[in-house]
Parts: sequence; structure tokens; C-alpha cells
Amino acid sequence: VICGHYCRMTNLGEIRMKYTLKILTIIAIISILLISSCTSKTDNQDSELSDIDKEIEALQQELLKQQESNDMEETKAIEKEEPKIDVKEPVNADNYDKKLTVKETDLVNLKLNVVDEDKDRLAYTFSKPLDDSGKWQTTYGDEGEYIITITASDGKLKTELKLLLVVQKKNVAPTIKPIGDVVVTEGDTVRIKAEVSDINRDETKVTYTLPIDSNGVWITDYTSSGTYKIVVKAIDGELESTEELTITVEDKNALPVIDNIEDIVIDEGETVRIEPKVTDVDKDKVITTISEPVGNDGVWQTNYSDHGTYSIIVSANDGKGTSSKTVKITVRDINRPPQILDISLE
Repeated sequence: VICGHYCRMTNLGEIRMKYTLKILTIIAIISILLISSCTSKTDNQDSELSDIDKEIEALQQELLKQQESNDMEETKAIEKEEPKIDVKEPVNADNYDKKLTVKETDLVNLKLNVVDEDKDRLAYTFSKPLDDSGKWQTTYGDEGEYIITITASDGKLKTELKLLLVVQKKNVAPTIKPIGDVVVTEGDTVRIKAEVSDINRDETKVTYTLPIDSNGVWITDYTSSGTYKIVVKAIDGELESTEELTITVEDKNALPVIDNIEDIVIDEGETVRIEPKVTDVDKDKVITTISEPVGNDGVWQTNYSDHGTYSIIVSANDGKGTSSKTVKITVRDINRPPQILDISLE
């Protein structure tokens, strides 16, 4: 009977090892009971074995139910399991005893006033960021709130105090790297790149005074000669820094431009008219000249003996340089009939 029950139990593949060990223990106890019962009467043995068989069956059913229940609970736990999120405990009045406030770059140097009625020698400990002597040299970037545990011990007993250390931000104006003066020639492009740093790691905005645009660029022209004082400013939202530099734009002369000039073809007896259009981007005063036989007034009345080809030079001088153009004038010959001026006797 025991072997039969044991075989039935060993076929329960879903029962875990711990339940199998329990069953084997029960079987061992039952075996002892059976051996001891061998001294009893045969009728009693049959009755006892029948009762034991029922108890073992009941135990098997109970173990199966427990196993199924445990499996269901484990499955539900796996399905409901969510990733753990590490949430920092907020600082509130319940998790500290005292509060101190300093600013970045301040030296934290805690001085304790501790009384021990036994006059025992005391030892102190401080949690980070303080050192063993209760000091901490703060710097820029240490802004925040720190819970510090302070312990006083007499060697047998100890007392703890929670200190909230608040490090406030100490703002410093941005730093602008020296740029240096700039010298260019008219027509050149000026580019200024300000190198700005902020020890607080604040976002900074850089501005330039005119004629430099917001990108630090200025395209000069032929009217830009002169000296300019430029102010570069860096702002972090609270504080600002400035850097000054000088931009010198040297004059670059642009020669006058002569337009409205074309070659001319006329007949003898017609009038030549040259009307040049002269411009100067430097706005310099320009003197225009036209060579003979036209002349500076640009007008030439031809006659019947002027046929031929002429190269007329138109010049424009701005006092710094001269530009010129040549006009080709062709005067065509016109034949005239003889004229009888008078009649007389020989």
C-alpha cells in the first residue's frame, strides 16, 4: 500500500521539491506506524491500513490544492510586477532637526555645542559632503539641499542629529575673452566672435553695438572709412559683462565711374554733343574734362572741312585718382557744289 501511494505521489510532476520532501516525511512516519502495528491483530491491521490510505489520499489532495494556489499567486505576481522607480525622498521638516544656509564658495565649518553630564570624552562623525572635522569648502555648482547626519558618541551611547544644509547659488557675471582691435579696408567684411564662459553654467546672450549686427558681422563699403568703438555685452539673465574694442576702417579709393558714353558718327556741319554721367561711390568731388576739339562743355559744331575720325578722351578725377573713357567721333565728308560769288569784265 505504501509503495502504491508512493508511486502515485511520484507521478505528480507539478508538485515542487519542498512538497515532495513533506510527502516523503509523512510516508516515513506512516511506515513506522505500520511496523508498530504488525504486533496487533490482522483485523485491526486491515482497518488501520484503510484509514491510513484515506489520510494519505486526503494529504495528496491538499498538497495539490496548495500547489495550484501557489502557482496562481506567482503568475499573478509576475503579471502585476512593474519596474521599480527610485524616488528621492523630498526634504521636509520631518526628516531634519536643524537648518543652516550658506552660499556657493562659502566654507562650511560646523561648531558643535555638546553637553555630556558624565564628562566622557566625545567623538563626532559627519556624513558627506562634510569631512571628518565637519568642514566643506563649497564651490560653484554645489547649489542644492543636503541632509547631513551628525553623530556624537561617548564610546557607549551615541546621539544623532539631522542637519539640512542649504547651499544657495552665488551668481557670477559671464566672462568675455579679450577680442583685440580690428583693422580692415573699405569693402572688407568684419567678423567678431566673442568667446564667453559662465562659471555658473548659465545660458548667456551676446550683443554687439552698431554697426556690428547680432551675429557679429559688418560688411563695410566705400563710405565706411573711420574709427568705431564697439561694445560686446554678455548677459546671463541677471548679471552682465562688457568688452570694448576699436574697429578701424581704412579708406580705399574707388575711381569715378563714367557712363553714358558711346561712339558718334555725324556728317560735316552737324553738332557733336557728349554728356557723360559720372558717379563716385566715395562721394568725392569729381572734375570732368573732355579733350579737343569737343572741349569741356561737350559741344562741337563741325564745318565742311572737319571730315575725319577723332578720338575724344573723357576723364574724371576725384583728387585721388583718374578714370577715363575714349569716344570715337567720325565726321563724314559732305561734297558741296561750286559757288559763283561774282562776275566781272576782263
